Amino acid sequence: MSDILNPRKYYFSFLKDKNIENAGKYFDALTEKSQIDKQRNIDDVHIIRKKQAELADLKKTIRRKTWGLVFLILATIAAVIAFIVLIVKMAEGAVRVKVGIGIVIGLGLLSVFFVFEIINLIKKILEAKALADKLKKEIEEMIEECWRQMAPLNRLYDYPMPSQVFNSTMDDIINLDDSFDVKKCDRLVKKYGYIEDNEDEDTSTVYCQSGEILGNPFLVVKQHSMRMYEKTYEGSITITWTTTYTDSEGHVQTEHHSQTLTAYVTAPAPGYSYVTHLIYGNDAAPNLTFSRKPSGVSGESEQKIDRVVKKQVKKMDKQARKELTDNDPTTNYTRFSHDEFEALFGGTNRDNEIEYRLLFTPLAIQNELDIIKNREPYGDDFYLSKEKKINTVTSIHSQAFNYDFNPQMFRDYSVEDARERFVTYCHQFFQAIYFDLAPLISIPLYQQTKSLDYIYGRDFNTNYTISEHELMANAFNPAYLRNPLTTTDTIMKTTFTGKDGDADRFIITARSFQGVERVTYVNKMGGDGRMHSIPVHWIEYFPLTQETPVTMSRVNGSIPEFIDNLNNPQFTNFMNTFEQNSSYVYKRGFISTILDNPQVQQGFSQVKNYFKGIYSNSNIMNNINNNTNSNRKNLNNTSSNISSNTSNSTNSNIANNKEKGEENNG
Repeated sequence: MSDILNPRKYYFSFLKDKNIENAGKYFDALTEKSQIDKQRNIDDVHIIRKKQAELADLKKTIRRKTWGLVFLILATIAAVIAFIVLIVKMAEGAVRVKVGIGIVIGLGLLSVFFVFEIINLIKKILEAKALADKLKKEIEEMIEECWRQMAPLNRLYDYPMPSQVFNSTMDDIINLDDSFDVKKCDRLVKKYGYIEDNEDEDTSTVYCQSGEILGNPFLVVKQHSMRMYEKTYEGSITITWTTTYTDSEGHVQTEHHSQTLTAYVTAPAPGYSYVTHLIYGNDAAPNLTFSRKPSGVSGESEQKIDRVVKKQVKKMDKQARKELTDNDPTTNYTRFSHDEFEALFGGTNRDNEIEYRLLFTPLAIQNELDIIKNREPYGDDFYLSKEKKINTVTSIHSQAFNYDFNPQMFRDYSVEDARERFVTYCHQFFQAIYFDLAPLISIPLYQQTKSLDYIYGRDFNTNYTISEHELMANAFNPAYLRNPLTTTDTIMKTTFTGKDGDADRFIITARSFQGVERVTYVNKMGGDGRMHSIPVHWIEYFPLTQETPVTMSRVNGSIPEFIDNLNNPQFTNFMNTFEQNSSYVYKRGFISTILDNPQVQQGFSQVKNYFKGIYSNSNIMNNINNNTNSNRKNLNNTSSNISSNTSNSTNSNIANNKEKGEENNG
């Protein structure tokens, strides 16, 4: 296994291009597996694009001719009006007959010319529209044909593909799992102290992706949360009144006044949000707790960074002097001699100076600053907290990226467009996860601290994790699970009820609110000296819950095989023994269904018998992995230096820490 000396540099020098290459190879292999006529599709789409360009030009021509027609019609109307007015003027003697006749003849001829031009232009417009309609029909027919050509490929897209491309690029350094299994969850909870949020009834897991960095576990988790907040509603009315006064000349004057009166009502309301975290377990520095937030200096000039550093150093010196009065030497803040790192990385709330310095060796400092100071690809957009053995990274870019994608997003009638979309998403997926991990793998001690063997319990209460339960709960159409009176978003919580072979049974509790419109009248004094009642419309929210029994089981399947089974009477008959309305879902290798009568229905784990793994992409990955392994020599050549570098850096930091501590104590 290989260590990464500089995560950011390694990404731009090797991983970025390699992952894009692997994604392209994966798609090409998938295309070959589908046996579509790739070149025919490319040629047909090229013709479609050409015809679409012709149609666009034709539409421009029609618009231009239509405007010309409008101009000619208006000009003709103007000529006819002038013709009639001139005749009237001649009859009245206002215009000399000889002059008028010449003008009338001219206007008449011009009108006749305009009429002929209008007829000719209408004919051309109708011909152009007929051609456009024909072209549009040809394009639609060709697109339909291209969809038919692409059907075998479009049905092969599945959930694991971005993860498989990721693994083919990262080889044995970072690995993503097929699912977040109970063993890895047990390890994170009991060995590292991770706490699942199932006890929070207002937070639900909608996505989870587990993996390992050189044997140490991590989890990317996206949660849907509800928090009550005080919402302020506004109402207003406009009042008018008149006053009279006597001016300086003794005249009585009337003045009109207008005023808008505004009133407010504050009431509790539910607020919903999604947040994505990366959770990482590592035994290194097991007693250390600290946190940091983005510095805001990414991509800035050195001059501006220097100003920020100097400003922060003053604050840190003040903090260090203040904490000297603390009698606990392990929690006294002792500033690093590296001002730039201290100022930009932060972490000044650390509670163990010795362990903090073990983590942030000169190499780690260099790596972190490389991420923080450079704008690409995301810059310093990450919050990092460490609590004992659990590290949590919350980045801005992961909040914007959708890890929980729908594989059907790659469907297209153009193989080239589909390839571009596939490669782009796999690249973004890789980049987003990698740079959530980058602040962690920037620390050599984390890479050197390999996870020891963990002894699992012989049996687990559940087959699958609570996170996977909630993920499947959120895969259902909410309308099946929530109270019909619901007017807000819904939080799905699960309660495990028992095993059924390889299947888990649990209750989904859909938590939501019914919003009822209210009106409160607020009295307020107006400028007219009278009290006015101002209506403020607001919403009162009443909590709702609805429980639904479900079961889920893992299958060796895929989306295309699940679609095949939907047309298999044996499969549908089996599923109907559990639920009559076909309200079942497949996601990421799991299938789940609502239960009509959970007290008597058993045997759902037998659903795996209907999935044979016939659309497995393991061969694709094996080929890519073989190609990838041959290109990793540059990493292996440099990895042997990291132990000695890190050891020297660590010893140097311990010595500096001791020396600085002695100076402060003196």
